[in-house]
Amino acid sequence: NIYFNQISGSYFSPNIHDYPLLHLWSLSVEEQFYLFIPLLCLLIWRLRRSRLAPILALLAVLSLVGAIYAMALGRQNSAFYLLHNRAWELLAGSLLAMVPAAAADTRSGAVTRLLERWQSPLAALGLLLVLAPYACLSSTTSFPGATALPSVLGTVLLIGCGHGGWVSRLLSWRPLVLTGKISYSLYLWHWPVTVFWKYATYDQLRAYDYAGMFLLSLVLGYLSWRFVEMPVRSSPAWTPRRTFALLAG
Repeated sequence: NIYFNQISGSYFSPNIHDYPLLHLWSLSVEEQFYLFIPLLCLLIWRLRRSRLAPILALLAVLSLVGAIYAMALGRQNSAFYLLHNRAWELLAGSLLAMVPAAAADTRSGAVTRLLERWQSPLAALGLLLVLAPYACLSSTTSFPGATALPSVLGTVLLIGCGHGGWVSRLLSWRPLVLTGKISYSLYLWHWPVTVFWKYATYDQLRAYDYAGMFLLSLVLGYLSWRFVEMPVRSSPAWTPRRTFALLAG
């Protein structure tokens, strides 16, 4: 992510489509977050554990403000690729993970009752917020920053409230569940497929090309999940000790 921040133009600029590993920027941001935040949480927990949620919420707000400010200054690369401007999106998930504990600590149970009462409408709103950007955003949209809010808030609502009602039944549809299972492998494959397919067609894409890229990404994602990801995750040979020894080596 630091590399692409330094060498690339806008994420939506034509020249960026020549990099088949461009999508690894997001995995880099995640890993940097996972290295830093647990240490911060451990420190806060030992010093003043009651301040953990407020401090993470404050960091999320500061990160979002930083992203909006970077966009206002025309530093779209910084807003897009760098951890401090994308951390608020991951912190939203961290704060969501604290909701059950917060609800349990509320003596009246008001939070729990409120979520149960509005579960279906909130899940529907979350689904709408996740899908709306597909229709509303384009390569000319100023992104990320404030324009990423609907996607993040929608995801939070879906995870927090989407386990009941018609939204849950929709998301339990078998093709969607399978897509979710292979989503990591699918993510790894989709961009190289797109880049090399465009290269092979001299960037003259037609409707059947888009269908072909979609289907090929699904097939490769499934094969990768079935024969690489799942064996590694479920094999008794991959014990934590051996895994860490291999990584250290």
